[in-house]
Amino acid sequence: MLIDVLDIKKNEVISLVGAGGKTSFMYALARELTSLQRKVLITTTTHIKKPIGKAHELIIFENCPEKAANKIEELFRVSKVVFWADKEALDEKLQGLSAEIIDTIANMGISDTILIEADGAKGLPIKAPASHEPVIPTKTTIVVGVIGIDALGCKIDDKTVHRPEILSKIAQKPIGGIIDESVIQNLICSPYGLFKGTTEQMRKIVVINKVDNNQILDIAMKLAKSIENTSDIDIFRILLTSFNCETPKIKVV
Repeated sequence: MLIDVLDIKKNEVISLVGAGGKTSFMYALARELTSLQRKVLITTTTHIKKPIGKAHELIIFENCPEKAANKIEELFRVSKVVFWADKEALDEKLQGLSAEIIDTIANMGISDTILIEADGAKGLPIKAPASHEPVIPTKTTIVVGVIGIDALGCKIDDKTVHRPEILSKIAQKPIGGIIDESVIQNLICSPYGLFKGTTEQMRKIVVINKVDNNQILDIAMKLAKSIENTSDIDIFRILLTSFNCETPKIKVV
């Protein structure tokens, strides 16, 4: 279970960054947590797609921490998961909240776990953060950095990469160059890369996502081992995941 491999305890604040499966990972983790009767607050510091189904009724729109806290506590009486945003945005998305407001709610301890989508990627498999990204609340205890393995072998361009010009600088490869192991290693290790804006105290998890079959698994294992052997960052876990079926597949490297 994700809860076990991430060593999730009560009152964790988990920020998800990167590209290629953040939302899928977040919802899979939320399902596990709620199955254990834990109260889960889902929010964002950027934008997030509006959830569909029964949970849609539990969205609140409130950027005043005190008012939000009251509404969240009320909703937790009828559901173990609450979606919290500032307001509706365009394209069926919800606009997020500031890191400071989320930190205030985290201090109140009204949920067992807070899950935060702290980075946007426009649905692409890999990204490099701009100067204002990601937006990670200071109360974050775990940072999950996601990369879609389907980026491997593709070009550094706007068809595959969110902010290709920044990835090009980090990877020291030209626009149009091929994304190989070294590009991903540089993205993870660079202070301007996947874990930009994190602190030493935040537990860092690398997730290589879209490992959907055995052939891709072999490639992902090789990539994970190279990351493990070259990273200057203290990585707590490297996970290989697939969320393209009802039961997520998770392998710990």
